[in-house]
Amino acid sequence: MYKFRDLELARSPTTETRSADALNYDGHWLDDEIAEFKTLTVSGRDDFSRSINMAELSSDGAQYLSSRFTDKKLEVKFFLNCESGGQYESAVSKIKRILYPPEKKIKFNDEQNYYYIGTVDSFVLDNPLYSTTGKISFTVSNPYKLSEIKKIEGTGTTITIHDNELQYPNLPSTLKFIPTAGGANISINNAKQHKSISAKVAYSSGNEIVFDLKKLEFYINKVSHLMDIDLSSNIGDFYIADGDTITTNITGKYELDYEVKRL
Repeated sequence: MYKFRDLELARSPTTETRSADALNYDGHWLDDEIAEFKTLTVSGRDDFSRSINMAELSSDGAQYLSSRFTDKKLEVKFFLNCESGGQYESAVSKIKRILYPPEKKIKFNDEQNYYYIGTVDSFVLDNPLYSTTGKISFTVSNPYKLSEIKKIEGTGTTITIHDNELQYPNLPSTLKFIPTAGGANISINNAKQHKSISAKVAYSSGNEIVFDLKKLEFYINKVSHLMDIDLSSNIGDFYIADGDTITTNITGKYELDYEVKRL
């Protein structure tokens, strides 16, 4: 007996059948959701540029003062294959709707563990035809690509970081503690990075202590104690890297949440 098979479903793209450069924007795989759309190539993923601040010298040359990585540019080339005006209008409308929101995650099929944060600055169709190539250009405000959140959990007063993907020092998302004993002050140090956080504030056993390093906040049992942090603390630049050891005077459970960043 013959068995019915949905051929359209069978041809739907998957992780294995998508091209390596297939684009995901804000959680949408365009190749999957728009049958007429196919990612061709992507450029700019491995590029970077640096703005260098120099001071001219009275003698030859100049003196290096500082530098910063500038935003990154990504360009996705695609093929749009339609057979009628209605199909064309529907496909283009879907593409625009997906690409409309700014500052969203950008992923590619061959590297789904990492993402960029960017905004579409142009969407161009090369020809006024039902079947045409086109380009989507992104401005990536953060020049680094980021991993999904990773966690280090344990108990004790020492947090050791072993992650060979953590090649560049990065600011963790949060650092949390559940102490098994109370205390009158908090001290956290990362000697290798020369960073520390200290606060003169009392806490009890079982209190949840949270340092939200990205939002520059500090909570004990969900009550803000940001004003209790010592002014010399590095809450805004408490960087970590592979091989670092963080020590603290808080005895109990800890959880360090962080992202890996790469150029």
